[in-house]
Amino acid sequence: MSFFIPPVRHQLDGSFPDGAYFARLSRLERLGDGSNARTSLEFDAIEVDEPKTVCGWITATKGDEGRFGLVRIVTTTKRFANLMGAAPVEGRWYELRLAPGTQESRPWTWFTQLEQGGYTSLARGSLVGGAPLDFPDGGDVPPGPRSLGAAATAGRVLPSEIATACRLSSFVSGTCPDPLAILGAIVAPAAVCVRDVGQASFVTLKSARGECLLHFDVGSPVAFNRHTIPPQRGWPLVDPPQGQVAPVILSHWDWDHLHAALQLPDLQCRPWIVPNQPLGPGAARLARTLAATSRLAIWPGGNRRFPWGILAECIGGSSNNASGLAALVHLWSGSVLLTGDAPYLAIPPELQASPTFLVATHHGGRLESRDQPPSPASLFGRWIVSCGRGNTYRHPHQSSLDKHIATGWGSPVHTSSMGGEARGDRVLR
Repeated sequence: MSFFIPPVRHQLDGSFPDGAYFARLSRLERLGDGSNARTSLEFDAIEVDEPKTVCGWITATKGDEGRFGLVRIVTTTKRFANLMGAAPVEGRWYELRLAPGTQESRPWTWFTQLEQGGYTSLARGSLVGGAPLDFPDGGDVPPGPRSLGAAATAGRVLPSEIATACRLSSFVSGTCPDPLAILGAIVAPAAVCVRDVGQASFVTLKSARGECLLHFDVGSPVAFNRHTIPPQRGWPLVDPPQGQVAPVILSHWDWDHLHAALQLPDLQCRPWIVPNQPLGPGAARLARTLAATSRLAIWPGGNRRFPWGILAECIGGSSNNASGLAALVHLWSGSVLLTGDAPYLAIPPELQASPTFLVATHHGGRLESRDQPPSPASLFGRWIVSCGRGNTYRHPHQSSLDKHIATGWGSPVHTSSMGGEARGDRVLR
């Protein structure tokens, strides 16, 4: 089985910066095979300035949006290391020096600036230099990058004020809601709706009357994948008539799982249950906005059962993908495994005991060699891939599709138009 993936045609309508940014590497994804394969590196970034000034931008709930940006660099890890003095490590902070204009000797670089409606406009320029930044006291990041000898830049440290501003525990107070009480009040759903939002993830649990009970991730494409957005969204939020709004479970702090919160302000007016993970500056600003109105609840860890299913903390390591939240949702027809972007080997076994339905991890992206999907409960198992046609990551990856099919899941159902079916929401009931 294979699908034709059309080439990406970016619409460039923004301005590219000329200056330096503090940036956390939030996503690292290999695009091809072999030692010379390119890798997509995405950074959550903020302009370099005096630490107290930068902290003021992060801690403010409005204003100074133009100081924030997302940076995407496509290059080989070796080329990045030669330019920056250290290999890329997911979760590490860097200082990036950017400049307008494209240069053949520099990696392909795209930039999207934060605006009132999110990260929606795109510009292309160049990464002209930079350096890795150690975290104060060595905390909250993976092990330091290996030195490249004389090429390495030593002794650069992320200002401690900025590190603190981006730490969840520094601003989530005891006045925030109890996540267990929130989820305990959710009744068993009649359906799970995997929304067609393009290259992103947005899942809603619904009652028999079609009311929204709970959202698992609220993603929409950022500018890098804006071309995958449905021409007409067709997914308004409908909440129970009692006046309560459906809470949000965030699987992990990645923009394609939370970006809709910047485009649908109503999403910020409800409780959020989130994993306690390191944040970049843009994610920290959103988290602080939610915490300021007592909407942010940090998951206490472990696995918990509720009337609608199980919510669990993943156990796969330090990356945001592998340390987030996954859920098993009970329907009358069977159970639905919601994975976020977690490797299957990171999802607790209690959730993987032969689900009837599966929302594939990481939009159908490539799996590690030892990662194996769970077996379906029956021959009628159905699985869904939430992705956007022609996305920049080349999802879904054929090897991942093959591995799911070999495990017994059969042909996937896509939210996009791949596989000969019209794009749209996919409903499990």
